[in-house]
Amino acid sequence: MKHQQVGMRHAQRHRSRSLSFRWSGPWARAWGYTLIELMVVVLIVGILAAVAYPAYTQHVRRAHRAEARAALQDAQQYMERYYAAYQRYTTQADQPPTLPRRLRTVPEGATVEAARYQLSVSEAQADAYTLTATPAPGWDEACGSLTLKHTGLKGRTGTALSVPDCWR
Repeated sequence: MKHQQVGMRHAQRHRSRSLSFRWSGPWARAWGYTLIELMVVVLIVGILAAVAYPAYTQHVRRAHRAEARAALQDAQQYMERYYAAYQRYTTQADQPPTLPRRLRTVPEGATVEAARYQLSVSEAQADAYTLTATPAPGWDEACGSLTLKHTGLKGRTGTALSVPDCWR
């Protein structure tokens, strides 16, 4: 029994030491962050976001422009199949043929409101045509509308980028 009492006294003494222990020295403030440290982190994240966001949006615009170029080439194939069937690019009333619904918008089959680009046939003659992919307002001012002629000549209406840059 005496041995149990000694063990209890030792435990009480050890517990009282751990409860009264206080940090001292250079690590006295080891818990939490100061306001300055948090502000530095916010500043770094802000700088990274300011650099990354424009690069991201430019990449997204290039990806959607590539989608519009692919849609123009699909429409060009449709026009060539039309020519193979009727030996002309226009209808009997000298009007350009209507593109199938799936080829009129980018992304394919989107509603007009949700479309990033709208495709149309213009300047259609019996032996020539021009396909145009017109971007939604405010979507791609750098290249503007992308054009593709029956000869394969590629163009654009915007002035910020060259034709090769818009079609790359």
